[in-house]
This record gives sequence, structure tokens and C-alpha cells, in this order.
Amino acid sequence: MNETLINQVLSLLDAHETDEGVLMQLNIFGEEGRNLLLDIAWGKVKGATPSQRGRAVYILCLFEWQPVLEHISKFLRNGEPTVRLHTIYGLRFLGGDFAIQQLLDLLEDQTCSEIEKAHALRVLGNIGDAKTAKKIEDWLDKVESLQLKMAANQAIDVLRRRRLVSTESNDTIQN
Repeated sequence: MNETLINQVLSLLDAHETDEGVLMQLNIFGEEGRNLLLDIAWGKVKGATPSQRGRAVYILCLFEWQPVLEHISKFLRNGEPTVRLHTIYGLRFLGGDFAIQQLLDLLEDQTCSEIEKAHALRVLGNIGDAKTAKKIEDWLDKVESLQLKMAANQAIDVLRRRRLVSTESNDTIQN
């Protein structure tokens, strides 16, 4: 692969914020650039840091690049916490049933840390629907961790504010 392109992409992944300029520059590289981002995410590019790997996944999700979908569940269980967290937040851009199910599955994963589950709940509150709220409520009954109970209740509260859950009860009011 083109060493200049690799260095440019790695440099862009080090930007403090993923702003419009960074996204525009990465998008200019087209399919070759997106494939490079996937290679970076998988650790196939020598010298890529965990932070760059995580940001690569995040940006692929932000671009809603369909080929990344087949890799999401593996990125969520990657050995690097940074990659896992960037994937969790990247799912916010993919949205829909696929992203919701990936995050709900993560809540049931015994190998997933409480912190990651709390972040997954935050994203579920942002992209979920009434069915998601019900699943979070059902999951909440099995949770012992105070931190996770608080995160789950915050997610449900966000769904309430989005008018997806009744404020009088825990019953859902829309699909």
C-alpha cells in the first residue's frame, strides 16, 4: 500500500477532533482510504496506535460504510478497550436495528466491562426506540451493579425525553 497515503491517514486519525475538514480529507481518499481505515482498525498497519485503530472504526461508522458492518461484533470484542469504546460510539451513526442489537448483545456479554456497558446504554438511549426501552427495563431487573442501574435509568430517561417511553410508568407508548 502507498506509504504516503498511510502516513496521511494516520496523521488525520491523530487530529484532536473529527471535524468536517478531517472527514472531508479522509473521504477524498475514497474506497482505497476506507479499506486502509479498515486495515488500520484491524491492526494490519505497522505503527498504528490503539487510539488510531479505534478512531478508524469510528470514522468508518460515521461514513456509514456498509462493509464495516460485518466486522462490528468483532470490534466490540477487540482486545483493545479504545477500539471497543470507539465502536460503541460509532454505532450511534449506523443506528437502526443492527446497531441496537449489537449494543443489546453487549449488555449480555459477561466479558464486557461495566464501563463499556454504561457507554453502550448511553448510545442506546440516543438511538433506541420503545422496544429498546423495554429490553433495557427487562435487563435492568437482572443487574446488580449500582453503576449499571444508574446508566440504564439514564438511558430510559433519555428515551422518555424523546417521548418513546411513558413518564407515568415504565410502559412503552410507541413503536
